[in-house]
Amino acid sequence: MKTALRNLAVVITLVLTSNVTVLAAPVNEKLRQQKDSLTRIQTEKEQVEMKIEEFDNEIEKIMIKTEENKGKISETEKLIEVAAVEVKKVAKESKKEQGLFNSRMRVMYINGSDGYVSIILNSESFGDFISRVDNIKTVVEFDKKLMVKFETSQKELNEKQQSLNKTKETLQSLQVENKQKIDKIMVTRSEERR
Repeated sequence: MKTALRNLAVVITLVLTSNVTVLAAPVNEKLRQQKDSLTRIQTEKEQVEMKIEEFDNEIEKIMIKTEENKGKISETEKLIEVAAVEVKKVAKESKKEQGLFNSRMRVMYINGSDGYVSIILNSESFGDFISRVDNIKTVVEFDKKLMVKFETSQKELNEKQQSLNKTKETLQSLQVENKQKIDKIMVTRSEERR
């Protein structure tokens, strides 16, 4: 009987230890899976945090560019204002010179084309003749220079005004583009945080 009890005790011990081992294996497997899952989640979290930091850095760079563009736009607007004042000044001067030129042309028209001829023919001596021809030549050259100067200054100012306006438009489009980039990054960043 003692042997039977001993054998029974050994069998019970084996059964109990084999059950414990069987039960321990799934618990260890679940624990390992949970650790793997936790590690994967922590890695994903770190990656998301890195992306968010990259987005923050990119936003900061774009904001700096935007501020620079605002400064350039302000400078360009000031230059446009200065150019507008110059245009008005040149227009005023050219209007004055145009008035002088018009009055001279009016007198010439009233006197007819023979005005220069009559001035030359009314000379009293050969020296007076040469002097009058030289004076007429000087007046005609002055009128030509006046017209060329007027046209050139108008053309230069118009080109300068157009160039400044184009620069301003370019800077404003850059600012809009930067704003769109910031908005896009903010949306992506908020999606990453979810």
